[in-house]
Amino acid sequence: LAGNGASMVAKACQQRRWLKQKRRSLQELSQAERQIIARYLLEDTTTLYFDLCDGVVGGLEAKSIVFRSSNMGIPNTTEFAFTLQPWAWTYAKTHPALFGLSAR
Repeated sequence: LAGNGASMVAKACQQRRWLKQKRRSLQELSQAERQIIARYLLEDTTTLYFDLCDGVVGGLEAKSIVFRSSNMGIPNTTEFAFTLQPWAWTYAKTHPALFGLSAR
């Protein structure tokens, strides 16, 4: 039982470190990347559509800040739904100034 408790504590510490690292990645975004996150906040949604060829969104996807939430795009376009990760949404909503927005 003591080993299980230590394992749970270690896992919680690991999750905290992971979240801190992810939050730091938001602070290190380029201006173009921050503008995309700001758009999620302005539209008050976690899902927006972007062109699959958009390199800025591709960068956010590579950094695991957004993910392509559907394999089906908008018909006759190359636009797909990209969803902001829940941890990123929470952080962005509580730190809008980081994305050039004022607190609501």
